[in-house]
Amino acid sequence: MSKTVVVLGAGTAGRAAAERLRAVLSPADRVVMIDRTFSGSLGLSALRVLGGWRRPEDVTATLKQTALLGVSLQTGEVAAVDTAAATVSYRAGDAEHSLAYDALLIALGAELDTAALPGLDAAISAGRAAQFYTPDGADALRRSVEQFTAGRIVVVIPPPPFKCPPAPYEAAFLLADQLGERLTGSAVRLDVITAEPYPIPVVGPDVGAGVTELLSARGIGFHPGRSITGIGPDGATVTFADGGREHADLLAVVPPHACAAAQIVPDLVNADGWIPVAPDTLAAKAPGVWAVGDNTAVTLANGKPLPKAGVFAEGQALVAADQIARQLGYDAPEGVYTGDGGCLLVVGGGRAAKIAGRFLADAGPQVSLFPPTAKFHAEKEQLERDWLARWR
Repeated sequence: MSKTVVVLGAGTAGRAAAERLRAVLSPADRVVMIDRTFSGSLGLSALRVLGGWRRPEDVTATLKQTALLGVSLQTGEVAAVDTAAATVSYRAGDAEHSLAYDALLIALGAELDTAALPGLDAAISAGRAAQFYTPDGADALRRSVEQFTAGRIVVVIPPPPFKCPPAPYEAAFLLADQLGERLTGSAVRLDVITAEPYPIPVVGPDVGAGVTELLSARGIGFHPGRSITGIGPDGATVTFADGGREHADLLAVVPPHACAAAQIVPDLVNADGWIPVAPDTLAAKAPGVWAVGDNTAVTLANGKPLPKAGVFAEGQALVAADQIARQLGYDAPEGVYTGDGGCLLVVGGGRAAKIAGRFLADAGPQVSLFPPTAKFHAEKEQLERDWLARWR
C-alpha cells in the first residue's frame, strides 16, 4: 500500500528533505510539500545585500515544480496538525483541506517577532532602526548607513535563540567596511552591545576571544552582558535589563525570534515554544513526526542550543528523510545526525574567517576559528551561487 509523507515548509531544510524523500521512497508513495509561497532566500543572502553585493530581488528563489519532480507542491497556510489522527489541515485560498499522513516532517523555520521588543517596530518605521535578517531589512539598513555622516551606530544582540549566531558580528564588520573613512576618521562610532558574555558563546571562549580581537582590529566597540529590554519613543534611547540606557543615532537590531510551528503543533513544543527532537534522529515526541531546522530545539553537551543555521538544517533534513524511509520499511541509510558544520564569517576587506567543527560531540562542541582569508570569502560567495542555481 502506498504511503503519504507530508513536508511542512519549503525553506532550505524542507527542500532538501523532500528531494531526499523522493529519491528513497517508492514512486507509488506521495511526497506532499505545503508552503505559503514557495518563495524565499538563503539566510546568508541578507548579509550579501547588506554588503552591497546583491539587491533583494537578486537573491529570491521561487521553487518550481521542475526542481522537485515527483513532489506535490501545495500552496497554502498550515492551520493545524492533529498528531493523534495523523492529519494536517491547511487553507488554500478560501478552501479548507485536510491531508492524512503516514509520516510528517516539520520544517517551518523561525520567524522574526519584531513586536516582542517594545519600541522596535516604531523605531524601524521612523528610520532610526533596521533589522538585517531579511533582504529588504538589510537593504534598508545599508541605505541608512549611506546617508550617515556622524554619530553612533549600535548593533544590538538579544539573548539566543536567533538565526545564525555569527550573523550580527558579520553585520558589524560589513557596516565598518561601508563606513570606511567615516569610522577610521572618528566621525562615526560603531559598537556591538550584546546579551552574550562573548561572541558566539555556543562554540566556547577561545573562538569568542578570536572574534573579539577581530572586532577591535576594525575599530568596533564590544560591550557584552547587556540584554536589551526596549527602545524609547524617540528611537534613540535603548534600555537594558541592568537598568542602564544607551544612546544611538542608528540601531541595527537582531529581532526576537519565534517558532513558526508553535501555534500549529502546541502539543509538541517546549516551554520556550520550540520543538524538541532527538539530536541523532530528529524524531519529535509524537509518533510518525520529525522536525528539522530552525523550528527545533536541540541541546548540546554544554547545555547550549544547536545554532539555527542553514548548514545544520540541511544536514538534519537528509538524516530525517532517511529515518522516515526506514520507518516506512525501506532500505534507506541508517545515518544519525552528528552536527558537523560551521559558518563563514565575512570580516571585511574581501576576507572571511571560518568557524567549523563537530557541535554534537560528547564533550561539547569541538569547534575552531580559522583566520580570515580571501579563499573563505570566495567560498561563501560560491555557496550562494550554488543555492540559487539549484533552486531557481
